[in-house]
Amino acid sequence: MKKILSLLTFFLLLISVSVKAQTDTTRKITLSLLGGVSNNYFTDEQPLRSNNIGYVVNARAAYSFNKHWGLQFDANIAASGGKLLTFRDDRNLGFDPTITFANSKLSSYYLHNMEFGIAPKYSFGPFDKMNISVYAGPSISFVFNEWEKYEKTGYLLPPTGTSASLPVMNTITNRQFIDYFEPQWVNLNAGLSLNYSVNKRGSIIMDFRFSNGITPVRFGQSYMTGNPLFRGNIRTNNVRIALGYTYSLKKITFRSKNKK
Repeated sequence: MKKILSLLTFFLLLISVSVKAQTDTTRKITLSLLGGVSNNYFTDEQPLRSNNIGYVVNARAAYSFNKHWGLQFDANIAASGGKLLTFRDDRNLGFDPTITFANSKLSSYYLHNMEFGIAPKYSFGPFDKMNISVYAGPSISFVFNEWEKYEKTGYLLPPTGTSASLPVMNTITNRQFIDYFEPQWVNLNAGLSLNYSVNKRGSIIMDFRFSNGITPVRFGQSYMTGNPLFRGNIRTNNVRIALGYTYSLKKITFRSKNKK
């Protein structure tokens, strides 16, 4: 987290210095459309967690101050979230404590959201047709749909302690719409884009991005249902890979006159 914040501050300082130092700058607007996959996971406030795979559709506009520095704006539709394993604590119901951990639920949560972000970026081109950009900046996500796919294992009938009555256990799977998470949260993103020119104005773009949740998506989450001792606020993170196309609008060149 501190490294990303330091990187963002470094970008902002270099942009201000670079823009002031330019006497001949070429400003350009590019529009991009990308689609890809998202590897989502919750933070480790809950120890029993795992990853799930979502999607991302990204529309991006970037404004170049000069050859290297620019500012990009993102609008995403994505499925964030992750997996959580929870247990039901049956001791408060009078059941045998030995069956506590036999009642479990593995849930894969998909938080379908609209995400809007802004980030300074630095671009450089080691090859004739290849351009590389790195960027970092904040974004905010708004949930419009929550979906849970779960696998639930437990006793249909609890054991009675006699050999004549054996416990009945089963596993069921299902999916459902839920209203479980916060309606919005804030992220901090860092990424790298590869642009390969295919014509005068168009290029193929591949984008790699890490998104770190800043604010919680769930307050007081517990992996032991019914027990207040195992609670924590969780955030959602993801790693995204997307592929798309970038179109460059007409370049506008600004030349400043040197004062005599």
